[in-house]
Amino acid sequence: MGAAVCGGNGPTSFVAGIFLRLGRGTIHALRGTAIQIVPDHLHEGLTRGRRVLHPDHSVAHLACTFFWYAFPARIDVKRIAALLIAVGLIVAAVFVRRAFLEPDTVAATDDIEVGLVCADEIAALCEEATASFLAGEPEVGGRAVDVDVQTMDSDRAHQAIAAGEISPLAWMPASSAWVERVNETRRAEGQPDIYLASGEYQYLSIVESPTVFVGPRARVEVLEAQCGGRLTWPCIRDATVRVGGWGSLGGDPNWGLVKIGYANPVSTNTGLLALVLMTYGFYERPYGLTPADIANPPYVDFVRDIGRSVTQFAGSTQQWGRDIVTKCPSFYDLALAYESVAATSVRNALGRGCELLIEYPEINVKSDFPFAIAVTDKTSAVEKDAALALRDHFYGVKLVLPRSEIADFPSAEVISALTQTWRQKVEPS
Repeated sequence: MGAAVCGGNGPTSFVAGIFLRLGRGTIHALRGTAIQIVPDHLHEGLTRGRRVLHPDHSVAHLACTFFWYAFPARIDVKRIAALLIAVGLIVAAVFVRRAFLEPDTVAATDDIEVGLVCADEIAALCEEATASFLAGEPEVGGRAVDVDVQTMDSDRAHQAIAAGEISPLAWMPASSAWVERVNETRRAEGQPDIYLASGEYQYLSIVESPTVFVGPRARVEVLEAQCGGRLTWPCIRDATVRVGGWGSLGGDPNWGLVKIGYANPVSTNTGLLALVLMTYGFYERPYGLTPADIANPPYVDFVRDIGRSVTQFAGSTQQWGRDIVTKCPSFYDLALAYESVAATSVRNALGRGCELLIEYPEINVKSDFPFAIAVTDKTSAVEKDAALALRDHFYGVKLVLPRSEIADFPSAEVISALTQTWRQKVEPS
């Protein structure tokens, strides 16, 4: 075995030292470096068998010297080196796996939690469907799936999601319009959509429910007769501005003025739908609304007249559903609500001595209650797959929409114009 002189100012000295200790042959010189590795019998006169460290104490020089002294010639250095190399490869493999592979490709045993935010109107449906989903002990990729359900008004949820205050993996608002409003807000800030309208993770309608008129039977029938057999928005508006109230319409004068009821269109989806239906009713077409239509002065007067007949705008759809039952008939004469809410109200109000009648608007807009999965750089494939499994479990519950022409749901731009106009012209100060 030979002796070495560790010199130079690069890592070559360290490598050469390793080669000398591991190699059976003799390395005489490495060009371009101050390292020389020569047999002992030739080097004896210079070093007398000692290892010499060059005065330039770089890290490579120190490493070379350490290696030389740490592994005497009598030790089987080949085996030690092989062991060190194997350990190094294992460490490198672990590092590469953690640094470059997706998080969900690494073995994991934790449960996959799906955060689901549901609109207030379908709180019971979400709870029941989630319970039946979990009863099947679902797994994705060998990991158990758990679901955390929260309920929140669609408008409040859309604002919180758009602002980054909450980030549920799945969201079921009352309408696809709320999903698009989140995407629109993000686009305005130069950010990509998080809810997709196509592809594997596209949002899909889970429940469909139209908006209906509901009111005390005697009053609805009088108003229908006044409107020629079917309730229309121009006829309803005319009834609300009659100074003589119900007496001038052929009803009981003791009923007073005609009162329309609907929830706040800024904070509730059912109120927003009422505003949309008024707008389509004014223009007598089920499509093509533009912001210019909303700014039209005759239209603004039309919506304001109807709004003035409202006793109080309910702050949530759930509250509005309770008001329809508990405040019948003093609170309203004709209200707008989801078909599902109205059907429940009819049963409950009958027990309180108030017989309600449901009628369908000539032009209607359905609430589609979409199941939307957040697609971001923070959601892994296994999390999205767990949300897909939950969506598939929810999918397929449909309600039939009878006797109505389905209108296009207005664009997010039109919805923004509608709510802004309502705030400025209709909302009580």
